[in-house]
Amino acid sequence: MNPNKISTEKKPILLYFHPGMATFIQKDLEIISKDWRIVLFEFRQSQKQLIPWEFLRQFLFLVRYSFIAKRLVCMFGGYHSLLPAMFGWMVKIPVWIILGGYDCYSFPEIKYGAFHKKWFSKVVSLSYRLADLLSPVHQSMIDEPYTYYNSGFPRQGFRYFIPDLKTEVITINNGYEPEKFPDLELKRTPKSFLTVARDTTGSTYFRKGIDLILEVAPLFPDFSFTIIGKPPSQDLPCAKNVHFMPPVSYYELKNIYNRHEYYLQLSIAEGFPNALSEAMLCGCIPIGSNVFGIPGLIGDTGFILKRRDLALLKALFTQIQNDDLNRLEGKARKRVSELFNLKLREDAILKVLAELKP
Repeated sequence: MNPNKISTEKKPILLYFHPGMATFIQKDLEIISKDWRIVLFEFRQSQKQLIPWEFLRQFLFLVRYSFIAKRLVCMFGGYHSLLPAMFGWMVKIPVWIILGGYDCYSFPEIKYGAFHKKWFSKVVSLSYRLADLLSPVHQSMIDEPYTYYNSGFPRQGFRYFIPDLKTEVITINNGYEPEKFPDLELKRTPKSFLTVARDTTGSTYFRKGIDLILEVAPLFPDFSFTIIGKPPSQDLPCAKNVHFMPPVSYYELKNIYNRHEYYLQLSIAEGFPNALSEAMLCGCIPIGSNVFGIPGLIGDTGFILKRRDLALLKALFTQIQNDDLNRLEGKARKRVSELFNLKLREDAILKVLAELKP
């Protein structure tokens, strides 16, 4: 999809702003393109010193295209959502911001979340106030009690941090394609546990609960743990039953999921985790932390760690050893296929875009 060309198809024009392309963004673009002509703008923010230049590029882009656009859509709240929200408010073009997780939280100790940064939180807050609609990928990202870990706040969610926010909110869950993540009925390694992360460095190491996995692994030497996402340069001492892998391609994952019995998502913060959902589709039994969208995704198909506590995790693994796991066979795949199918997200996205008003 070329951001510099407008298709000649007779569809209304939509401007789509994002901080970087990802597979789930591409899925949304494919959905939106069924009813809309999309013009993309990527706000490159990896180099902080170039952000003023990105604002200028975006301003010129908006001047060029906003007078012919019918909708402005931002994936995530951030620097890239500020000017679209302001333009939309001034010229009465509907602005829709889709929220993913980071843009709803504050975890100062691990330096995670939009609301732990003073100036960034002001940019995000103003974007949300000026927008016409906000759509988190799970209801829990709006405002709910948080008890899994000592985050410094009794609650998390964008409305907790912006208590006077009046912008309309419609939750649209993530959606998945069961046919792309099949249960291949391969032989799974007994007592095998998998965790997938984009990387295992910095705050991600703690946020994804990788440190907790490395602590519990020596206590269960007959279990095997695979952690995907470790860069070659990182040195992480670990027990013999822990195996690290570098990041793998999106489509390689299905074979890896199908070789493991369990999927571990022991995160401190998540919105609606894609890797957990994909692993469940592939037949893994899910084990997740009691945060945001994870318990609602797992339901009665697996196990929930109530608090970030090694003793509780040890007790949970001991329970697994003695549990009849046949009762869970096929339940995880069925739950994601029925409740979080991509078709449900598609219908919701197209309905919102058709009805959105400034």
